Amino acid sequence: MLLATPALPLAVECEQAERHLYRFLHDGWHVLEPETEFVPGWHIELVAEYLELATQGDIKRLIINEPPKHTKSLLCTVYWPVWSWLHNPGLRLFFTSYSSTLSTEHSVKRRQLIESEWFQHHWGDRFKLSGDQNVKTHFENDHRGAMFAASLSSGVTGMGGDCLIIDDPHDADNQDNANAIKEDVERYRRTTPSRLNNPREGAIVMVGHRINVGDLTAWMLGAETKQAWTHIVLRAEAESDETWKFPISGRIVTRKEGEPLQPMRIGLEELRHAKVDQGERRYAGLYQQRPSPLGGNILKRESLRYYYPRGSEPKITEEERAKTIMLPSDFDEVLQSWDFAFKAKTDSDFIGGHVWARRGADKFLLARVHRRMSFTESVRAVKYLSETWPQAHRKLFEDAANGPAIEDTLKHELPGIILLPPLGSKTERFEAATYDCESGNVYVPHPSICSWISEVIQQWVDYPGVPHDEDCDCFSQAMLVFRKSPLRMPSSGVIIGQARPEERRLEHGSFRKMNF
Repeated sequence: MLLATPALPLAVECEQAERHLYRFLHDGWHVLEPETEFVPGWHIELVAEYLELATQGDIKRLIINEPPKHTKSLLCTVYWPVWSWLHNPGLRLFFTSYSSTLSTEHSVKRRQLIESEWFQHHWGDRFKLSGDQNVKTHFENDHRGAMFAASLSSGVTGMGGDCLIIDDPHDADNQDNANAIKEDVERYRRTTPSRLNNPREGAIVMVGHRINVGDLTAWMLGAETKQAWTHIVLRAEAESDETWKFPISGRIVTRKEGEPLQPMRIGLEELRHAKVDQGERRYAGLYQQRPSPLGGNILKRESLRYYYPRGSEPKITEEERAKTIMLPSDFDEVLQSWDFAFKAKTDSDFIGGHVWARRGADKFLLARVHRRMSFTESVRAVKYLSETWPQAHRKLFEDAANGPAIEDTLKHELPGIILLPPLGSKTERFEAATYDCESGNVYVPHPSICSWISEVIQQWVDYPGVPHDEDCDCFSQAMLVFRKSPLRMPSSGVIIGQARPEERRLEHGSFRKMNF
């Protein structure tokens, strides 16, 4: 019986690298990182399998949120596209990022990898780069395959691809710049998806870290896109025990709470330094894929207290029991607090309205209005809340946006409208309002009995940098007026911030509409 001649090690190496993206990265690491040792990581193998499925056409929408310095860009934006050309050299790939410099750098690395002695030795016969179209940001091969690179802001009309790869769509320095984040999302929404040559069969892969609750990841996963995304979330530190099943090999990996993602490279000590250098909020987005820390940014979730109306005791945890009370039967004062859209807005925008009550130093959020409304609908909403809560004699409007116009429309119909000048920045006012929470004097309905309060709390703890801050403005405005120290209005000299005698000791028996 003749024995089969064993395959040459070089041939085996080539075959394995061509079959498995992770092995391709491992074997070709020295080409682009000759001075840096390759450090294995299960998360790299996991992401590589998902990218292989994208190459095969089994995954057409993929989001990978991963901390910096964990090989995400080299794998997803450099080695994977080149590996994909081994399987289909006719692929036309389009790459974009927030930065033209970053897009160009990745494009140069892809070409360096293809032109390297290592790649040419193994696969030089698969395709050749075309001499007539071979520049830093755009090169093609002799199978009509192409790789284009551009920034989101540079304009991408006229370019197209079978696969779109977005690497870091936002500048991390814009973490608190909601307008810049929104512009990035709008640029993507208006132009990038339409670049797919075949929208039904083409793939979109986005890789990056989270920086803001309104970032591109949030928009992609929102209901507005009406698309099913495969979403991979890799945190630098496990926040609880994790179990990962690999999509191709079926391999199972478990990670314990607190365990680093790649301890051989970036352990707990390195992550501790990163947290100090970046700050808690920035670290939470970049490294933990949470745009705000679990506990909150300016306002800490743990500082809130809860209430429940008489006869509807909620299901509360043992931890919540000490800070959950029954809603008082009467209050010293009740008021409305409103945040309206900008004057220049002609279309419907989100409007926020709250009903707050005070008893002594304690404040209670009783009701909320929050939806897109035109000017006319905003006027109707104020009337509705006034009819529903006649005890809320004062109605606080910020002296900005549509506040003055709505006040002028309603001043002869509804009593108690007060225009408040915006003192200081939004963030300064919100931060000042959180002192009431820190002292344990702010109560909200328990989430188990109230359908909308979780959304309010999330906006509070995510602030600043949220796409909508109406609940934050309503809250800070109400807390300002509730302060025992009065506020003198600069224009009229009128003093606000203290309850009038007729507003004290209001019976709660008529508070039947809790908006739950």
